[in-house]
Amino acid sequence: MISSSTCISKILLAAASAVLICHTVAGQGKAVGSIWSYKGISMTYSQTAHEDSFYELALSADMMDLLNGNSRYPGVAARFAWNIILKDSGSAGGGCFKAYVGPGAIMGWTTDKDCSYGILTGISTVAGLEYISSRKIAISVSVSPILGCHTVIRKDMIQMKLYRNGLIGSLIPEACIKYYF
Repeated sequence: MISSSTCISKILLAAASAVLICHTVAGQGKAVGSIWSYKGISMTYSQTAHEDSFYELALSADMMDLLNGNSRYPGVAARFAWNIILKDSGSAGGGCFKAYVGPGAIMGWTTDKDCSYGILTGISTVAGLEYISSRKIAISVSVSPILGCHTVIRKDMIQMKLYRNGLIGSLIPEACIKYYF
């Protein structure tokens, strides 16, 4: 049986590795911030990959089942996404708007609808609209559907199911505020 502290340690190690990889890949356009949603609360780090794309890493407290009363503690998850900028208004007149979408991956230790804590692995996508002010503060709204597998390990069996909270929460909007440096 895998203990929750072992899983959390592995998730944090993988997230730290992803940040280090992102740091060596690109050298400009970094931002830190937080994402707020009914699904959870996240700390986010993003970095420009190319002029038309950026990487994003989010470490989340999965709150959906906690807020529904189905869980006593939040789950944890790490999501990595490569976002492609579809439209950039430029910075004429101060601020600018960006529309973006991109694929990603997610892993964590969380609950699922009517299920106990288990390992979450899956693919995700992010689609959003961001406004960056002339003071380098960004506000964005996005959605992040997840197609994943939730695995619960018990003494006598391993139970793998579709991660239903990922589908249920697909269209729940997320609000983000970031600071670019």
